[in-house]
Amino acid sequence: MILYKLLVSSKYIPRRNFRFSTSYKDYRIISYIFRNKFFRRLLFLFSNCLSKNTQISKSIKNRLFEYQAAPVILGDHKLVNFNKKKYLLIDFSHETRKSVVIKPAEFISTEVVVKQKMEFLFSIAVLENLVMFNKKVIKNDLECKIFINNDKDELLKKLIFQIPIDKKKHGLLRKNLGDNWVDLSLNLSDFAGESIKLSISCGFVNETFTMYERKSKKKKYSFVNIPCIAIGSPKIINKKDKKKNILYISGESLTDPFFIKKKYGDDIKFPNIEKLASESIHYTRSYSIGDSTLPTILAFKTGLFPSQHGFGDYSLPVYEENQSEKMSSIPQMLNEKDFYTKSIVSYPRFDPLYGWAVDFDSYFQAEFPFHSDAPDAARIIRNFESEKNHDLFIFTHMTRVHGPFLSGDDTQTPNRISTEELDTAMEDNFVPLYISQLKVFDEQIGQISDYLKRTNQYDNTMIILVGDHGVSMPPKWDFNKNVYAHYEEHSRVPLIIKPAVWSKSVSEKIDIPVTAQKKIFDEILSHNNIKIPKENISLPQYSEDFKELAISETVYHPEKDNYAIMIASSDFKYWFISKVDWKKFEILSIIDEKLYIVGSDGMVDEANNLAKEENYNKVTLDFRQKGCQFFKQSSEYRKKFPISRFPNTLKIE
Repeated sequence: MILYKLLVSSKYIPRRNFRFSTSYKDYRIISYIFRNKFFRRLLFLFSNCLSKNTQISKSIKNRLFEYQAAPVILGDHKLVNFNKKKYLLIDFSHETRKSVVIKPAEFISTEVVVKQKMEFLFSIAVLENLVMFNKKVIKNDLECKIFINNDKDELLKKLIFQIPIDKKKHGLLRKNLGDNWVDLSLNLSDFAGESIKLSISCGFVNETFTMYERKSKKKKYSFVNIPCIAIGSPKIINKKDKKKNILYISGESLTDPFFIKKKYGDDIKFPNIEKLASESIHYTRSYSIGDSTLPTILAFKTGLFPSQHGFGDYSLPVYEENQSEKMSSIPQMLNEKDFYTKSIVSYPRFDPLYGWAVDFDSYFQAEFPFHSDAPDAARIIRNFESEKNHDLFIFTHMTRVHGPFLSGDDTQTPNRISTEELDTAMEDNFVPLYISQLKVFDEQIGQISDYLKRTNQYDNTMIILVGDHGVSMPPKWDFNKNVYAHYEEHSRVPLIIKPAVWSKSVSEKIDIPVTAQKKIFDEILSHNNIKIPKENISLPQYSEDFKELAISETVYHPEKDNYAIMIASSDFKYWFISKVDWKKFEILSIIDEKLYIVGSDGMVDEANNLAKEENYNKVTLDFRQKGCQFFKQSSEYRKKFPISRFPNTLKIE
């Protein structure tokens, strides 16, 4: 504690708190040095003297990024204005919130004109800097005080309660240090029609509140003069009798189950997905916007293609790039419509340090999908239960069909595994194992649907089911050698959109080829009376030249100077891979191309490449020109909205 006080400023507020990354792996002295302003500057300059690709340089820059001070968030007027205090982005345990950070016993207040059925939502977390500054304080309770005064400053209501900071015998809550935000609500309906001042303060009190054995001695408060208490995502919302829900489910490596059924046999059953599809707008020829997860993440939020948003280089460390804050996103625009927005994901590629969390009210990221806290039906249901009174948007990325398909984690056991399927997989036939896991995924969908029906939320919930890309399994897939990554099994994904009673659409089956994430972006906006952002209208996917075409891209793979595009029409599927100059955004040469016929059943004959056939020269040329045109127009957008290289959060605070 003494060393921390000597090295780290009392004003320092960590962005990362009790995370599962570097701060738990480093010795304390290392973490203190990387939080010190002087040493950060020195280490930054030293790392720049080294070759960019050396392990030492990467290690230093990664830690500078991990131990950054919490960055300031600008321009979210939906968050409560507390004395004009700045909002910071705080990663606490697995969840990121936009937060006001206060000192113990500091009061913050806001003025509200209360309407009928109004509610105040907020969360509380005690940050990691407290533990390093004064570890003894974690034995205390956190005492929270809420005061409501009228415009004459007369006290209308006072609330005081205590919650533990770390595990101990307590009368209200069981909690471990650094585990999860405490989510709270305050009903303001009693003050409808009044102007009130809402004030909050939190402090550390040494008397534990127990259920039975209570001490009568006077409370003693621990004085700690550092900002270490985060008030997360405070919002004043209107409770609704007829609320809107949007549940956006992405399945990791989820090939379209209906395609799997056509290819491997009609006896394959996935009753919950089939039932959902029968009640939905079901696109039977849907392709993912990208061929892998990283370039697809930003597309989930923005509907943009990889060549437009710029993400997709797996070789770059997390500190090298952040999403452009100028891009319009689904959660950002739904926030403007008074939705409470949540993201529930796993995998390191969804790390909020990439910038993914900035437009959500709550961003939950489990480290890996095989950990017990990874997204599943139970977690999604708990999130619905937590936000019952207001419009809610949930995006989740669930994993059950990514290799290795099986997992021994707590959420996926017990699970009786077929030895025949294991034996077959040993011979490079993974299909039976994949289909079994697809049924497990289907059961997750069933649990969510059953919950929504049981709680009378199904009809008012718009449900979207899609995959980030299709399955990657031998013998077809080889990550290092797969030049043609857009083969059907790897690029076809489900696209099922169940309308809600408040949305504009009706159930139907659509056979026209579509790009899944772009279509979802358009549909969510349309159903909520939101216009397509002006900067998107000029993009090629909105022009007549690309109408009724599905498009998918690969960027930076298999070589960094590669770009591939797949274009599917009702009759043909075309693909080329090219060599590009990414600095000039120019295609230098076409390396290879393919043209396939689409059958009347929507299945593509990928055994016969017609690109070199004389009878199809004109068709091939037309598609090739479209592909080059798409890249050129997309590059113009990317020049206007570049991703942030070495983001501002790496600066020396």
